Amino acid sequence: VYFGRMDTQVKLRGFRIELGEIESLLLKHENIKEAAVILHGIHGQDRYLAAFIVPHGELDVPELKTYLSSKLPYYMVPSSFFPLEKMPLTGSGKLDRKALLRAEISNQPVTRYVAPRTSTEDRLAQTWANVLNVPKVGIHDNFFESGGDSLKANLLLARINREFNTRTVLK
Repeated sequence: VYFGRMDTQVKLRGFRIELGEIESLLLKHENIKEAAVILHGIHGQDRYLAAFIVPHGELDVPELKTYLSSKLPYYMVPSSFFPLEKMPLTGSGKLDRKALLRAEISNQPVTRYVAPRTSTEDRLAQTWANVLNVPKVGIHDNFFESGGDSLKANLLLARINREFNTRTVLK
């Protein structure tokens, strides 16, 4: 019987990622007490990296993303950050990664959402949200950080062309 990997290496959009490497870097940040990163989503569908943080005070997600982006490739920067008061532990005192999935459902990610300002921005945001299967998209959100990839970019372009009756192509 094959039970899967026993370490924390995952594969996301064709990249092998060691979650411990991201966690280690997060723990070096001065405003973070504890950190855990998981791969969330159904195998092959809308998977993304989610970081769970026990911060020292206020959590500044844009600053944290900038910090991680300066030290990691883009595909290793988590797209969602969830603040926790404390990390969930198993009976033996180890991190309970399955409990993190439940914590994600009860917490909302910390992001600075800026709503679309015009009807065109609203139509684009709704189209983008449908392609990425996310509840909403703000005007400053990054397509690739939100779970997009090259295939979804082509799908998004096709839907935008249909929605706005245009013929734009990617080059």
